[in-house]
Amino acid sequence: MAYAPDAAHFIAARRWDVDCLSRTPLLQAQAAELTAETLGYLRAHLTELLPTRGFPGRDQFRFERRGVKVMLWSGPGQCDWWISSTDPHELSEATAELTDIADLRGSLWSADPTADLLP
Repeated sequence: MAYAPDAAHFIAARRWDVDCLSRTPLLQAQAAELTAETLGYLRAHLTELLPTRGFPGRDQFRFERRGVKVMLWSGPGQCDWWISSTDPHELSEATAELTDIADLRGSLWSADPTADLLP
C-alpha cells in the first residue's frame, strides 16, 4: 500500500496538512468510524484533494471549501477530524453543517482559546 501515488502528491499532501494544522482557530474531534454516508456527503459538498493511505490512519482524506479545510485520519473504530479556516465566520458555518452529518457534536473540541465557534 503506497502512501501517495508519487513524490509530488506526497509533498503537496504534507504541505496541505501543515497549512490545515497551522491555522487558527483549529477544531478537532476523535469521533466514531467514518461512514460511507459521511464520506459521500463530504465528497458532494466539499472539494476532495490529495487522499493518502497509511500513517497516521488507514486512510487520510482532505477536503476544502471557501477557505475551510477538513482533514480526516480514518481507521477502524475511529476517525480523527481537523477543521480549520482563516475566516471564523466560514469555520462557524462549516462546523454547524458538519455536526449534523457526523457524531461531532459530542466529540468536537479545541485547545485554541480563539475557538469559541463550537456549536
